[in-house]
Amino acid sequence: MEKICGGSGMGLKTAKFMRGKTIILSGRTVSKLEHAVQMLAELGIKALPHACDTSGRSSVRAPAEFAASQGRLQMSLTAPGSLLPWRTVKS
Repeated sequence: MEKICGGSGMGLKTAKFMRGKTIILSGRTVSKLEHAVQMLAELGIKALPHACDTSGRSSVRAPAEFAASQGRLQMSLTAPGSLLPWRTVKS
């Protein structure tokens, strides 16, 4: 069992290399996770979606607990994206 936090972008790209593994793919947007799981299934990769918002500690703990309930966790990759406003730093 592998857990990847980040259901699009770098997390999804990494998941595409995990053939033969069962992946728990987590992210904030359920519709994006479901789409990613479908894309991975078309590549022969089994993935389970699990909603998670990395801005909250309890939300981050939930996918880990879900992964533990599914079997032995062999790898965990955290690659969530975050859009932060750009600001100019004045010296």
